[in-house]
Amino acid sequence: MIKKIKLKYIFAIFLILIIFFIFKMVGSYPDNYYLKKIKNTVPTNLKVFVKENITVHKTYQLLKKNYDIQTKNLNNALTDVDNLPNQMGFIPAEYATTTNLTLFKKNFSLEKFKLSYLTTAKHRGTKGNSYLDYHQNKLFIATANGIFSYVEISEFNKNLFRLNVIKSNLKKIIKHEKFYQKSSFGIKDMLIFKDNIYISYTKQLEENCFNTSIVSAKLNLNELNFEDFYTPDICVNVNNEYGEFNAHHAGGRIVVYKDNKLLFSTGEFRFRDHAQDETNVLGKIISINISDKKAKILSVGHRNPQGLFYDSVNNLIISTEHGPKGGDEININLIDNKIKNFGWPISSYGEHYPGVTKIHTNNKNLKKFLKTAPLHKSHKKYGYEEPLKYFVPSIGISEILKLNQKFTDSNEYIILSSSLNGRSLYYASLDSNYKIIEDKLLFIGNEDILGERVRDFIYIEELNKIVLFFEESPSIGILSPNL
Repeated sequence: MIKKIKLKYIFAIFLILIIFFIFKMVGSYPDNYYLKKIKNTVPTNLKVFVKENITVHKTYQLLKKNYDIQTKNLNNALTDVDNLPNQMGFIPAEYATTTNLTLFKKNFSLEKFKLSYLTTAKHRGTKGNSYLDYHQNKLFIATANGIFSYVEISEFNKNLFRLNVIKSNLKKIIKHEKFYQKSSFGIKDMLIFKDNIYISYTKQLEENCFNTSIVSAKLNLNELNFEDFYTPDICVNVNNEYGEFNAHHAGGRIVVYKDNKLLFSTGEFRFRDHAQDETNVLGKIISINISDKKAKILSVGHRNPQGLFYDSVNNLIISTEHGPKGGDEININLIDNKIKNFGWPISSYGEHYPGVTKIHTNNKNLKKFLKTAPLHKSHKKYGYEEPLKYFVPSIGISEILKLNQKFTDSNEYIILSSSLNGRSLYYASLDSNYKIIEDKLLFIGNEDILGERVRDFIYIEELNKIVLFFEESPSIGILSPNL
């Protein structure tokens, strides 16, 4: 029986090839009476099948090959443009504007300095997505596509100056092409601590399988020689069972913690189940011992933690994370040696995007998906930590800090967070129980629109200034109290 079926398939293929040959002959000799007669006797549906599935195949393959070549050439050209600062050895900076504003019932000035040569976009509508740190009177900038530079802070007194580019061996370590291109892959944060520089990034652990890892190097103004510092033993495959993957859901914030440790946030890359699984570090906030690189989970149930701050005086962690459609959160973890659970994806004040629901409907597993990710509108009811604050609609919340009393002239406990699609800063004053007394959105940055996207900002205590990176201009902002 099986042999008969195989013979039928072989015969059908042989027949199709003969018909294909005849069509080619007819094309070469259009006036041949007998070939025309044969062609006219072939059923229309068979002719359409041959035309759509055989004769166009070669043309399609050639078109696809040409398209792939052109796309690769375009990406290479764009990468060359984005790599110009490395080629030049510096990044030009130019004074743009000064804006006076009132924050926390106090007068401030915001100076902006444009960095036009930063061109790599890691999100639609942005340029030069970058991360900041300060060390020994120098401001350091790491772009998301791996360009490192620094400038003496005194240079910001000039209208024109240069950021000095630092060479690195990053391309020997990170070989994933999209890391250096306009994509959602790249550096996720930078920290300088004890003369070492740490960067987190989306690492391709296996083919098409990614996690968020850290490399480190001795801080050297001539060249940075990075080595692997921390790599989880788990990754999320682009082609996973849920049919979803998003490299933006990487977390990646690194801050100094206690006892010679670092705090590190990780995302779940849209593989939501990982956030509640205490056997891996995806969708978590963890501590990493600098000496032995051992990691410890401090909290679970995170979607994409984008902001991270450790309050050493009160021994607590403040974090922010992106919700789905709505449901951005600010969370406080009062550290008491218990692993805290912040609920994702069981509880969230946001909703699934329509596209997500459609994916799981098409995969015929919507019922199972909604069971594992129901997004209940309470955390406490299901045994999870309630957020200090949630945002509906989302503001694309990002980095967060506790502000110094010197900066605000206030004895209140004040936190400040940046946002992306909200194009704003968010501040809140808290009482002794860490409950919000007063909060407000502050729109600063771009004079042509309400505000501008701020992914990263730092407070420099010795200067009493906040330095921000505006990623639509792109530019550096210096926020200073007016004396």
